Amino acid sequence: MKHMISCLIVTLLILSAPLKAVTTDNETQNLHRFIWANYNQASGNLDESRKWYDEIFSSDKASIHTYRSYLYYLRDTNNFQRIVSLIPKLEAHTSLVDDPSIQLIFIQALEKAGQQKEAVERLIKVNDKYKGHQEIAFFTANLYLRRKEPKSALIVIDNFLRNCSHRPNNFIFYFLKGQILVQLDQVDRAIKQIKQCLEMHPNFEKGWLFYAMLEEKQGELDNAIKSYLTYLELTGGNREVERHLIQILLKQSMTKQQSKSISLDASVVKKAIILFEQKRYQEALEHLRENLNKKSDNSRKVQVKCDEYQQSLKCVEHKVNEIVYSDDINSVPSICLHSEL
Repeated sequence: MKHMISCLIVTLLILSAPLKAVTTDNETQNLHRFIWANYNQASGNLDESRKWYDEIFSSDKASIHTYRSYLYYLRDTNNFQRIVSLIPKLEAHTSLVDDPSIQLIFIQALEKAGQQKEAVERLIKVNDKYKGHQEIAFFTANLYLRRKEPKSALIVIDNFLRNCSHRPNNFIFYFLKGQILVQLDQVDRAIKQIKQCLEMHPNFEKGWLFYAMLEEKQGELDNAIKSYLTYLELTGGNREVERHLIQILLKQSMTKQQSKSISLDASVVKKAIILFEQKRYQEALEHLRENLNKKSDNSRKVQVKCDEYQQSLKCVEHKVNEIVYSDDINSVPSICLHSEL
């Protein structure tokens, strides 16, 4: 979306420029081609856009400004080898090399093309130059995480947060920082970061899931339950998390009874599951709490063991770990910038 708007603005600026500045037939034709290439690119008609770009570059009057949109086109079509081949030629133009977004495209292309060393070297230079640039910092931190260098990623995030203005859409950096601190066995610090993240973006459902899991691991089960409920309310439900909430209540009951297992009427569990499916989450938990201490003659009982809770917790941990690190900040929720780790 961001680049689509940029393409349209560039097109409008060219259309508003004096036609007397166009001095040759080739330049006039390329102006029209560029407009159509941009229009189709912004509209998502990438095959049609490619035809117009091909016509532009088959002439000898391709403007350097054409390459700016062309680089985005190549990135969107995963033609990273072509981008890499253009880097030496385009490096001579300061209007491109001084643009951090273009540098980010170069870095992504180098990495995708297998030139890891060159990508990292360029990335370090660009990140040092643009410490307050959101996309550069996001990409740099994620690159280090993919390289199993969490401490380096943490330094990048801290530098960014020190150099950027306080904006709500920076919540994702506190989320990433929390994940990194967990990797470094600093859970207390991680909880502080995820709280900051949720203060900035209270509707960030993955943040609530992560926070709930951390509180649970710290033994704060009541806080964990509240956070899991918030996650369910924001997402509209999740079967694994719902079943895990049942296991948490059963674990609390076993702890109070100092038992490694607990018996419960099967009908009670079944009704709780139905209430969860109906998105009546609080009612489901209250129903379980009311029946956990009740005695019943019902012969249909289920035996719940402590290890079932651990298995359930592993499922939630797996779900948290599905929050894969990405090299594109546009992949994170819409509040981040404008739109998918």
